[in-house]
Formats: sequence, C-alpha cells, structure tokens
Amino acid sequence: MPEPDIRAIFFDFGGVLLKTFDGVDHEAIEQRFGLEPKSLRLMVYRDSRYMDYQVGKCTYDEWVESIGSALNAKIGAKGAAVLQAFFESDHPLNPDMVGLVQRLHGRYTLGIISNTVPGMEERMQERIPDLIGLFDVRVGSGDVGL
Repeated sequence: MPEPDIRAIFFDFGGVLLKTFDGVDHEAIEQRFGLEPKSLRLMVYRDSRYMDYQVGKCTYDEWVESIGSALNAKIGAKGAAVLQAFFESDHPLNPDMVGLVQRLHGRYTLGIISNTVPGMEERMQERIPDLIGLFDVRVGSGDVGL
C-alpha cells in the first residue's frame, strides 16, 4: 500500500492544544465557590450571549456583561467573584500536543482551526507567542463570522 501524501495537519485549539475546551479549570472554580458541577460552563456559554459574540453579533463587553447577568441570576452575590476567577484563570497548554507540533513543524504545513470567538490571532500572539509561529495557517470561526 502506498504511503498517503499528507501535506498539511490541522489542530483544534480548545481541548487539543489547550488542556480543556476553553483552557479554564471549570471544576476548580465550581468547587472553590460551591457551585453545582458543570454549572459554570452553562452560565458562561449557554446562558450568556456567547453564541452572538462568537459570530460577531455582540461585542466582548456585551458578552461579559451577559455572563455577569447569568451568574447573578443563578448564584447571586457570588457572581462577580466567579466571573473574576473565570477570566483570571490560567489557560494551560497540553504539553504532549505542543511537543507533537514542534516535531511536525517544518515537515508539514501546520494549521489551527478553531471554533472560537473573534480575536483568536491577537489572543494567541499575546498568550503563546512562541507557539503561534509554528503554524502556517490560523483560522478562528469568530474571525470569519461563523
């Protein structure tokens, strides 16, 4: 059987290059504030304007405000502290995947394709400047209106 002619390899960002889908340890925050399991994810993504923000139908500030409203409606006074913990959370990379990217760099065209909010390129330049240069192509859904 002939070897496949692989020229490019694409990686998802959340849950692949990042350890979790958004890089935030939701469980740790939920435990710290006594929240129900999986409730933070629901409040941040389902109960907010995340879907609007993801496709450019609202601004970042409007999305954050909507998260605050969702948190306040569900958990009251703890909402502001939970919101702060969410946005100040570390976003650890998956070291195994980073190592794979480093080994593949130069042998293949590498890309990131991610279902994310607008501004992926800027966030990557700020947070992972050493890694971003290993990718030839970077596409964030929010940056192309999808």
